[in-house]
Amino acid sequence: MSGFSGFYISIENVVASGGVEHEVNLDRVVEAYPEAHRTRGFPAVVLKFKRHGIKASVLIFKNGRLICSGARSVEDALKTLKKTVNMLRAAGIKTGKFEAKIENIVASCSLELEYSMDEIAETLPYSVYEPDYFPGIVHKMDDPKTAVLIFPHGKAIFAGLKTEEEVYKAAKNLKENIENTLKTIREKRCYTMPRLEEAIRQLQH
Repeated sequence: MSGFSGFYISIENVVASGGVEHEVNLDRVVEAYPEAHRTRGFPAVVLKFKRHGIKASVLIFKNGRLICSGARSVEDALKTLKKTVNMLRAAGIKTGKFEAKIENIVASCSLELEYSMDEIAETLPYSVYEPDYFPGIVHKMDDPKTAVLIFPHGKAIFAGLKTEEEVYKAAKNLKENIENTLKTIREKRCYTMPRLEEAIRQLQH
């Protein structure tokens, strides 16, 4: 968890993938590594890592595709995939050229702002709030492109990002957008209240 401009940002999950260009003998993987397991009916071997500060899982498919999830940083996700490829090679499995890419980063942040969910949803562009179905605001951000869930008490979750730089940019932009939204709401109140009070006085006379 990192501090940034008065609020906290945490990367919750990084999903990365890659391919080894050859078919993988899944039975050989299970035989070589006791920590690997295969569930009947599931087309992949699951390899879990819980060492050296890294906690992540890798799905190994017969066609050579690898998918890592559960890592808390891009570096850890790529490192875990590289470790998996080395383990396959050590088990005598051909791998060929391997390239990995980041598929998705899920992150959260604490905005440390007080706001009304209804007012934010009405004023913040590209936002939907249906509390009877979901307790948070669904907001679409264009820069960077990401889906954001905004919850009461200042919690926000981002999905669909590709780099850690985008995570920090999205969190910064969201806080600034909400602050501007709150400013607009306050200004609207300041403009509306005198007119409302004047209308009440006229009705009383």
